[in-house]
Amino acid sequence: MRMQIVKISILVTVVCLGCSCFLDLRPTLTRQDVIGVFVANYDFGVEVLRFESNDRYTQVFLLGSDSTPFCYHGSWQLSDTYREIIWLDSFHGITNGFGEYNPQYQTPTTHSLSFISRNRIAINEDIGLEYNKID
Repeated sequence: MRMQIVKISILVTVVCLGCSCFLDLRPTLTRQDVIGVFVANYDFGVEVLRFESNDRYTQVFLLGSDSTPFCYHGSWQLSDTYREIIWLDSFHGITNGFGEYNPQYQTPTTHSLSFISRNRIAINEDIGLEYNKID
């Protein structure tokens, strides 16, 4: 009897751990979560995103340590479909998503960003590339 209880306990533990892998632990964003300053550091420079309460954002790149900053502006909105996504218009992708410089960044696009937590936005989770909230 005791051995059966141990086996059942182990089985329940394994099933619970297996199911937890499928739980989505990403945050449900509010506007207040998005507002602030996020920074990403790359081998070739720094990118700063500042989200304002008026649905506007500023994107600044500093390529290298002594270059002139590039500054762009656009608007953002929370996704209607996905709770951790925001959409940006006029986004300039300075990286190709793998941390490498994108020489075509001057062409603006509509772009989505996925929040990993309330203080982190994924660029590429597989390689640990992300924006971190500093303000």
